[in-house]
Amino acid sequence: MEEITKQIEYSLRHIVERTKLRSRGQLKVYEISPPQFIALQWLNEHKQLTIGELSKRLFLAYSTTTDIIDKLEQKELVLRIQSEEDKRVFHVKLLEKGTALIDEVVHARQLYTEELLSVMDDEDKNKFNEALEIMLKRMRSEDK
Repeated sequence: MEEITKQIEYSLRHIVERTKLRSRGQLKVYEISPPQFIALQWLNEHKQLTIGELSKRLFLAYSTTTDIIDKLEQKELVLRIQSEEDKRVFHVKLLEKGTALIDEVVHARQLYTEELLSVMDDEDKNKFNEALEIMLKRMRSEDK
């Protein structure tokens, strides 16, 4: 394996880990756990999911996902809606307060990223972004 590949993997792994650690500190302010925030992000992306769909996306048991939704519902971040077709199925919808929380946390992440990138000139930032986009596009193609 090429040395550059090893270095890129190492750097990406540490960037992701440091970003997660910083985000966890901010989530404590909102009294939200990382899995709860990830659930909110999935709901933000899809507007509404069943608890079963959400548990698959979170890679968690249905009962664990239900506990997460219970806590988010108590904080008035999501709304649980019983299906009219099948009373055993519940949909979860992100509420405005949940969207606002996501926006605040993501904005703080973006400010942190901007601070880290401040040592780069615009041309280097654009090249870095293009390289990340290529990787992301490749990863997304694997999902199909």
